Amino acid sequence: MANVLVKEESLSAIANAIREKNGSTNAYKPAEMAEAILAISAGAEAKPVLVELNATENGIYLPGEGVDGFSGVTVNVPSTALENGVVVNEVDANGKWVDVTVYGDVPAYGFYKATALQKVTVVNCTTIGEYAFDGCTGLTSVELPSGITIIGNYAFRSCSLLSEVIIPDTVTKIGGYAFKSCSSLLTVTIPSSVTNLSGLYIFNECTSLRTVYWNSPTYPGQYMFDGCSALEQIYFSANIPSISNYAFRNCTSLASITIPESVTTIGSATFYGCTSLVNVVIPGAVTKINSNAFANCSGLVSVQIGSAEACAISSINSTSFNNCTALTDITIYKTANAVSGSPWGATNATITWALSE
Repeated sequence: MANVLVKEESLSAIANAIREKNGSTNAYKPAEMAEAILAISAGAEAKPVLVELNATENGIYLPGEGVDGFSGVTVNVPSTALENGVVVNEVDANGKWVDVTVYGDVPAYGFYKATALQKVTVVNCTTIGEYAFDGCTGLTSVELPSGITIIGNYAFRSCSLLSEVIIPDTVTKIGGYAFKSCSSLLTVTIPSSVTNLSGLYIFNECTSLRTVYWNSPTYPGQYMFDGCSALEQIYFSANIPSISNYAFRNCTSLASITIPESVTTIGSATFYGCTSLVNVVIPGAVTKINSNAFANCSGLVSVQIGSAEACAISSINSTSFNNCTALTDITIYKTANAVSGSPWGATNATITWALSE
């Protein structure tokens, strides 16, 4: 827990001073004090409370689950433009923060497990720190401004009520586990500005995610959409070189996939357990299909590898199509047995070497 910079007795003293000045007998919550102070001066415009972040050795901490709503913070009323801090727009009956506006970078662990938090607006920010909103299970709305470049590891993990996040087109890096287990998230667009997706499990187990728009030139990282059981469509608009291991494993609602023509490698278990896949066309630039790439795709009926125009395939792992029990046709645009190891785990499939006919 962070050091308490505003103690209960201090807040009581502030409230007593307000009542003495305005002659009222009102009870004041911390979030109401700034407005009351400003109202004492004639013509003063009411402002929300600014909460300055409490810097510590391990980062900057704000209240989390079980912490008093204003522990670990300094409350004041800014007289100049806001640069760094948090404006608390609303608190609940227990004094926990419900709606906040954050000015400046959001520090690591800034709102870690602040389960009462529902709405966040971020202003003038370049970095969302690691674990910044991790475990904010009540969070339903986040507004991220243009100018953000980094979304840190675990930044929004387990924000289970968050249904939409618009990633600004200034973001260059999304860290590992950043949106893992955001189980209400419906749609994601990865902008063309993103060039670093090397972290693991970025959208893993986002079980309501249905649509992905992929505009980044960087390939999907390992386990990126693993366990996104509602995922139905992935739209690639950028040239990517490969698709990483386990990237779409157990996406059981994925009925079709258009693999970009630029892809040269399909990783291990990339589409493992995608039981709704029926037909797959593997582009002519692909040279290698790794182990279990399409294993346990029980609905898969046909696979086409390459085309008459191009077929660079040279290696297919012996387990690439393991347990694809409905797979009856693999057409490969090579001469007979040009790629060793057929039928590559697809024991019920007929292999058609298209250039041998």
